[in-house]
Amino acid sequence: MQLPTGLQLQAKTISAPLVIEAAGGGAVCYHNILRDNLLQSYHQYVFAGEHLVRGGGHFLLADGGAGAAGMSLEHSGAADLVYVFGVSGAFELLLAAWMLYIALRQPALIGLGLWTQIAKSGLVLLLGYALKPPVGPPPGLIPDLGTLILAALGLAALVLARRSGV
Repeated sequence: MQLPTGLQLQAKTISAPLVIEAAGGGAVCYHNILRDNLLQSYHQYVFAGEHLVRGGGHFLLADGGAGAAGMSLEHSGAADLVYVFGVSGAFELLLAAWMLYIALRQPALIGLGLWTQIAKSGLVLLLGYALKPPVGPPPGLIPDLGTLILAALGLAALVLARRSGV
């Protein structure tokens, strides 16, 4: 790419993450929402999307998602099961809102967002396999294990980037 006459590129080192605020105005106003630095806000979009899908299903579906999980509602505790799924869905939606807020408005909190995801997925896996294991395999094993691994890798990359001064 050729720069216009009189302009030149110059590398600069900054001590804090670069945040680009909204630019323009009216019909030409835009926001920089995808970050391309090592803060990797796109991980937060992935986590938020997962929580929106899972949480929305548990919160909005009449059976709370029990049917999708292969659980029968033909027993006396069915209403309680649907309630627990609904509560779980509400918390998933709240977590999705938190992740989106971080990604869109608070990139300095990416580390905290990754820790939140690690804690949530780790607790779900601990409950499902050690503290309160269900009769069958715990529902959501793959999503929680996958997000735990992805969040841990993202946090490791963030720590390494900050240590190297990027």
